[in-house]
Amino acid sequence: MKIRIFDSKNLDVHKWNELLNKSHNSSVFNTLEWAKLCEISFPKTKAMFLVTENNDAFLAGLPIIEIKKLGFASYYSMPYGHYGGVIINNKSADSKIQKLELIAKLNKLIKKNWGILGLSDFYGELEECQLENSGYKKLKYKTQLLNLTGNEKTVWDQLANSTKLKIKQSKNYEVNVKFVNNEMEIQDCYKMFEDTSRKHGEDKLQFNIEFYYNVFYTMKKFLRWTIAQKNNKNIATTIYFVFKDTIIWLAGASYKADLKYRPNNALVWEAIKWGCNNGYKYFNFGGSPVSAEGLKKFKESWGAKEESHWFYYKKSSGFMMFDALRNILNNPFHKYS
Repeated sequence: MKIRIFDSKNLDVHKWNELLNKSHNSSVFNTLEWAKLCEISFPKTKAMFLVTENNDAFLAGLPIIEIKKLGFASYYSMPYGHYGGVIINNKSADSKIQKLELIAKLNKLIKKNWGILGLSDFYGELEECQLENSGYKKLKYKTQLLNLTGNEKTVWDQLANSTKLKIKQSKNYEVNVKFVNNEMEIQDCYKMFEDTSRKHGEDKLQFNIEFYYNVFYTMKKFLRWTIAQKNNKNIATTIYFVFKDTIIWLAGASYKADLKYRPNNALVWEAIKWGCNNGYKYFNFGGSPVSAEGLKKFKESWGAKEESHWFYYKKSSGFMMFDALRNILNNPFHKYS
């Protein structure tokens, strides 16, 4: 049994996908496609896969994205998504040892001028590794998860009455849902993201329009990207990924002026119905920005339950010094002290 390191070009895709399929804690954010999306969407970004291999099969893996910024190289598993950390074959013995060995390999791999090591942990898999004893800090995040087990009526019955009413209103307003099919529609969606960002008081969008083009082309086999229309005008959009038994919300947006037609309710209900009728077990609404209290309440109104997930990280001493200096220089009062 040995640990090998691959990049996105020489990774054995068949073996990697086999590991993801056998693992209970894998997600779309662990796929080669997501790693490639990160590489082409963000400058100075490189994907790496640390893999435990035995008898020509992958037993465990740690997907990593290296991001070079501000003179530092930082390493994350996985950025821009909820899931990351070590992926374990469910039939593997000594999973704790495999996790620790892969993380130890990562520590040896990092370059001299490193900034941050970050490991996402949606399922609490890394708790037994006691990473805090190795200098990692642990942050707790929240997401909303809806159980789709049962049928469409079962899910409908657990919706808040106000949500049921809004779904019916969207039908009365003749809001229809269709798939995004081309770049012109992506441009329409991007305008909605800009409008929603302004509504939440955010200065700028997290992702530029090239990222959304790349999502459309790179993640196609996992993608359900829909638009709500009223009188042939695009007024809201949602982006979901489907992987194994879960539908994962990536992003959503709408025009503030058209919220009266309840387009977001139409979009979400269409996705939930499709999930119920196609054997999916969970609908992951994802987290919400701190400033978006309305978005959090919207997700809870569907019967979604709040779940915790964790992010482990540590910073190099050089990066901490740089960070402290940057905070001082960004303080508008430092020049008077």
